[in-house]
Amino acid sequence: MEARGTEAPDQDISPQEAPHAAAGATGPKNTGLSRHWITAILFLGVFAFCVPTIPSVDTWWHLATGRYILQSHAIPHADPFSSTVAGKPWIAHEWLSAVVFYLGFAPIGSAGLLLLTALVLALSFLLAYQRSGGPLPARILALALGVWATTPIFCVRPQIFTYLLASLFIAVLTRFFQKGSYLPLILLPFLTILWVNLHGAYILGPTFILLFAAGAVCDWVAGQAESAVTKRRVVLLLITCAICLAVVPLNPNGVAMLSYPFATLNSSGIQTGIMEWRSPDFHLAIFRPFAALLFITVGVLALSPKRPRPSQVLLFVFFSLTALYAMRNLPLFVLVAFPLAAEYAYWPNWKLPSWSFGLQKPLQAATLLLVAIVAAKIASDHIGRELDLEQTRFPVRATSFLEAQKLPGPLFNSYEFGGYLIWRLYPRYRVYVDGRTDLYGDAFLENFIQVYEVNVDPRVTLNRDGIHTIMVEPRSNLAAFLRTQTEWKRLYEDPVAVIFSR
Repeated sequence: MEARGTEAPDQDISPQEAPHAAAGATGPKNTGLSRHWITAILFLGVFAFCVPTIPSVDTWWHLATGRYILQSHAIPHADPFSSTVAGKPWIAHEWLSAVVFYLGFAPIGSAGLLLLTALVLALSFLLAYQRSGGPLPARILALALGVWATTPIFCVRPQIFTYLLASLFIAVLTRFFQKGSYLPLILLPFLTILWVNLHGAYILGPTFILLFAAGAVCDWVAGQAESAVTKRRVVLLLITCAICLAVVPLNPNGVAMLSYPFATLNSSGIQTGIMEWRSPDFHLAIFRPFAALLFITVGVLALSPKRPRPSQVLLFVFFSLTALYAMRNLPLFVLVAFPLAAEYAYWPNWKLPSWSFGLQKPLQAATLLLVAIVAAKIASDHIGRELDLEQTRFPVRATSFLEAQKLPGPLFNSYEFGGYLIWRLYPRYRVYVDGRTDLYGDAFLENFIQVYEVNVDPRVTLNRDGIHTIMVEPRSNLAAFLRTQTEWKRLYEDPVAVIFSR
């Protein structure tokens, strides 16, 4: 996607685009305000609203993995955390994210994770904002709508690094299209090495490259690019894509990571059992900003007197479909859509008040300070509320009871509790199941669900696995079943968790 920033257009930009590109480059300067000052204010504002919800159920086993790596000075290649698949080969593909999360958590606890996540997300949005064109008010409003649309997905998960790296990939590829030089492409293999060690969605990097290559061909077919320019672009992009794929094995799991993303996509258990892989439900208010951004972008592109390039439309359509397919892809759509909406939006002539040179810097400094104070207050209040909610979502007190009473294992736990129990109890206890769905496999997870929902007689599995202690949600079907069994004694219960033992 060829968003216009502050770069001067080269010979590859069509004549009808040049006035717009120039306007995008000079717009902020005409206001008499520093572009960097405006960017700093926007970053603070976005940061404040990117503070995510409490750590997810998977965050805790990521933290435990980071702690394990730093304490043992080794990356696990077999499962150390469960009693059910202990020793089974495990591809810890997010090992670097786990280390980063643990380093962020260690000094100040969950607040550190929330701040780290907000920083990564804010940088992702800022990169997308800086490559957007169009009038400054349109860019700011599009950015705000993009942040709002993404809020349902804000969470402490390794995916946040995918969003940042995706934003970097788009920025580099856009710079390549603007400048025509191959030099920006040199960064992409290095970013791929980082990506494959942070998150399994590294395959998006080569996907972006191929989409830009296909977009270059579409532009040529539409008569918006020269044949020689298109050929050079496509060849360089295909070479870069090949190099990016060639460096994928530069990770602790080697060539296994080449097939890992496809195995995940083909897992029926992941696709049907995990909420983030489902399509957005537009009956829920939280997804309406996404719908608004989608329709506004389509409307802007349809009504703009300047026609979008086919390469831009291709990228927009592709990530619109991915976001409609699975809500976890929503941030990727936003990073593509809001700069496009800003670039083609119509905005009447406008001009901020001009200030004398003597007043400009003091006013900028005062405004920046005020925004920083307000942003700090918003972020602090949000973090405080989230830390309180953390106590009500995870089995904090039940886990302390289990530790104090030294209840016998093996332990059977709910899926939602698995990650937290790994963090709190390993190595004294090992869990029955947790969020590492790729490790347990579809057959195991299906059987677990049948037991947990009491669709089959739970006693068969519990006896087979020698379970002596169970921690599940009080309102679960399994808890209701156990209350009727004389061999299981209820030893502890609070609104979050109930413990049975025999």
